[in-house]
Amino acid sequence: MLSTSLSSSATVDVAGGQLYVFDEGDGTAVLFIHGWTLDHRAFQPQLDALVGGYRVIAPDRRGFGQSTAPADLRRETDDILALLDARKIDRTHIVGMSQGGRVAIRFVLSHPDRVHSLTLQGTAADGITADEVPEERIPLEHYVDYVQSGRIGSMIKDWSSHPMMSAFGNAEAQSAIRKMLDDYEGRDLLNFDLETYQWDGRPIDHLQDIQCPLLLITGERDAVARREIARRILNLVPDARETVIHGHGHLCNLTAPAEYNAMLGAFLDSLSR
Repeated sequence: MLSTSLSSSATVDVAGGQLYVFDEGDGTAVLFIHGWTLDHRAFQPQLDALVGGYRVIAPDRRGFGQSTAPADLRRETDDILALLDARKIDRTHIVGMSQGGRVAIRFVLSHPDRVHSLTLQGTAADGITADEVPEERIPLEHYVDYVQSGRIGSMIKDWSSHPMMSAFGNAEAQSAIRKMLDDYEGRDLLNFDLETYQWDGRPIDHLQDIQCPLLLITGERDAVARREIARRILNLVPDARETVIHGHGHLCNLTAPAEYNAMLGAFLDSLSR
């Protein structure tokens, strides 16, 4: 069934507050789930490119952007379900970036009947451990201390220089990243509780149950651990394929938008045909 857009933006009621949702275009829905410290604008090049042929939906996840619901990863699969129901969407393609990929994997496993396909970019994945290069490790405890001691500016400065946030010389991407980080309020770290960053269970043990088509988009220069996670998923999911964007890293959708959009668009169009 085709989904028809209701408006360009909306709010959806979820546990503890509301989600801000960008919703525009007509046709089959494509839901974008952004990564940590970012918001729906992380996918702006993709929203602009796909809106002519698809209904593009991009929420600010709880704890981020204009959403008022408090950060809690454990509630985010319920948030997606509430969003789809509120916006009258039976099934959707899902694109999950980084931490948003963790959410997307969980949702596909728990609600396979609501998903046409899954695209993962630089994803984290519960239950998959991969060796980290020291300079690529995310020092979360350090960032929590920064935010809770009132030094969010220092936290953002450190995170901005992390290899996973590199714009690879793309000035437009750098500006977009800067704007999102400037708007990041650290709400998820201000009241940090390790349990809100964890789920029960191990999705890795059930990845072979994912039956929908899965595309992995990997930046050639993404973190070593994220590239290893992509390889593990590729070997575990029956209908999975990987495409690599050479010369770019974790945020390759922003730093190489034309190439990324061509890959994602071809994947979605092939399923539509």
